[in-house]
Amino acid sequence: MITFLALLLSSSLHAAQIEYRLNPIHGLVNFAETASGMPHRSKTLKEYFEKSDINTTEVRSILEQFKKSYEDLSVNFSYRGFPNSRKLGNSGETLFMIQSVFAKDITDLESRTEGYLSLSQHRKLMDALKALLPYYEKSIWNPSLKKIKNKKSTLEQLSKKAEINNLFDLASTFYGANWPTDKKFVIALYPIPGERGHATAESLESVESVGILTDEKTDAESFGVLFHELCHSLYNTQDASFQEQFEKWFDIEKSTFGNLTQYRINEVLATALGNGFAFERASGKPDEGSWYNNKYINGLAKGIYPLLKEYLSQRKQIDKNFIEKTIAEFQKRFPDAPYDYSNLMNKVVMLVDADQLNRTDIKNTLNKLFKVNSRSIYDSLEDENGISELQSSPNTAIVIVANKNRDKLSGIAKNFEKAEKVFQEAIDSTEDGLWWTQLSPGRSLLILKADSTKGVLEIFTQMQEPAQVDPSRHRQMLKL
Repeated sequence: MITFLALLLSSSLHAAQIEYRLNPIHGLVNFAETASGMPHRSKTLKEYFEKSDINTTEVRSILEQFKKSYEDLSVNFSYRGFPNSRKLGNSGETLFMIQSVFAKDITDLESRTEGYLSLSQHRKLMDALKALLPYYEKSIWNPSLKKIKNKKSTLEQLSKKAEINNLFDLASTFYGANWPTDKKFVIALYPIPGERGHATAESLESVESVGILTDEKTDAESFGVLFHELCHSLYNTQDASFQEQFEKWFDIEKSTFGNLTQYRINEVLATALGNGFAFERASGKPDEGSWYNNKYINGLAKGIYPLLKEYLSQRKQIDKNFIEKTIAEFQKRFPDAPYDYSNLMNKVVMLVDADQLNRTDIKNTLNKLFKVNSRSIYDSLEDENGISELQSSPNTAIVIVANKNRDKLSGIAKNFEKAEKVFQEAIDSTEDGLWWTQLSPGRSLLILKADSTKGVLEIFTQMQEPAQVDPSRHRQMLKL
């Protein structure tokens, strides 16, 4: 009796209060982001808009006004006391999206978000959303409302079938999460018209934003996706002291594959738990298809799935043994991963010669061509904070310089004794080009040098093919 009571109390510590929510204002903000061309949004929703009768000159003009104002919300801030590699923090964009989940109407959203932007920019942003709202309601929200309500009901039923409180408890225990016992987790659903296509989801602290294909037949897959995002929130609630210990297990200063595994671990764990374990609980059978649209995350999540289920069955917390086995699985499956541009560009610290090159065009092209999960961008080759982060960060170091300013590379090179040779090669060359070297196991330095912004963008494009660095040489052979 005492043992049973202890287990009951232990489980209640992690019990989830989960609420599914529908809100046209939240759907509107997601639609505006997507239709205005922001990266990493639903391609299916974007295509739906482009083929719809609301894709007019007037609406495109409103979307352009929205985008110009909304981009000013992208400024990030960090939470203090956590490992730098986690990049825990937020942005005005995220806070705005969270408020859209709870806003009663567009006027309420305007009131909730005062102070996020200057008064004039905030007014322009809200005017654009107010102008878009009737178009969105007519073309997407109202026609989809009955279907999205049915989806909400189905997901609530699947949550009961899969015993989501128990799932939440198991995942919380595994992560060593510190989720507040009285905190509700809100899952905000918005419609993406269609049966098949590209749906996106996003973890926003204690809120989750999930795009739902209104005619999709595989509801268990949607359930897996939403639990995937919930796991990101649990991961971020680990105590700072545990996060510090967690980081040490990867041994990134000595282990090439430890560094690369650390890059992917958040997505890998969420994929194995959500798209793997939660899907299986909801459907009664494993998902035999792809779990994630990235070969590294998909492959590693499936590779560690048996180990994960073993830990969950024993209610074990993630530990050094689990991480070491995950690193070994990564190395076995992907021996060439340290040279793949998709890995190198996953988390980056960049110094950009913004006096000569267009920072915005460079950032936008980077986002378009690569899945960048974390980035710091400094607008000067002489920025002391930028050089310091370039030295201390475990992320890929990228220096982008105009040919006419290539001598400035000497000042950066002084901080990287092991890389002085590659810096000198880039300085000595007068041609556009890309140089690579390894700063430490699993951590690369890339130097992009060009006469113009157009030249830099062409180098980014050329990095798609070949998709890997040639580790036998510093200067990479590109078709420039």
